Amino acid sequence: MINIYGKKRFSPEEAKDHVESLVSDFKDHYDSLGYTEVPSVKITSGIDPTVRFIGSHISVFKPYLAEDRVPSPRVYMRQDCLRTRNVEKLVDHSYFPNWGSYFSSIGGIVCAGKIKRSMQ
Repeated sequence: MINIYGKKRFSPEEAKDHVESLVSDFKDHYDSLGYTEVPSVKITSGIDPTVRFIGSHISVFKPYLAEDRVPSPRVYMRQDCLRTRNVEKLVDHSYFPNWGSYFSSIGGIVCAGKIKRSMQ
């Protein structure tokens, strides 16, 4: 089957392998630049009181961003994420939620002056 870009769609197994390859390349690149991988948190970790579920690695990085600081050594991570719709109804047991998506988010914190180097 062809996707909207005219390319062959991945099978579920091919998609998983493709994602793992991208994540591996991302980790190898940032490791080579001296970054440290920080561990992921549970999707329902409670580390960010403004969200019920972790929807991006940014939720985990908010303390650094709120303090306007870049950790040393610099950090990156892979975070499992869940985005939902109608989250206010999740406590209503008569409602069947319309789930959004589950995915891995990868990212790092980079000093403004080092953005170009981090992307090479």
